[in-house]
Amino acid sequence: MNELETILRKNQLHILIIEAEQKAKTKKQFKALHILNDSLLLLNQQQELIEALNKHIGTLKHDNSKLMLDNAILKKEVKDLKEFLNEDS
Repeated sequence: MNELETILRKNQLHILIIEAEQKAKTKKQFKALHILNDSLLLLNQQQELIEALNKHIGTLKHDNSKLMLDNAILKKEVKDLKEFLNEDS
């Protein structure tokens, strides 16, 4: 499910909760809907945290790839220097 579908479903659920709160006849129903609404907010916060962590993971992977490339370049330079020094001996 992509981000747009997630947002649409979240909004639809929120609308249904609001409509149900307007039709709630007992305190028990209203409390249950309030708990459901709080759960929805918590899920939304968790989703935002997961998105932030995934972005951070992507950044770390990118940085790691750059460092691996730098490491490979340095290893090649060291190898070339060793070969150059061995040729002179």
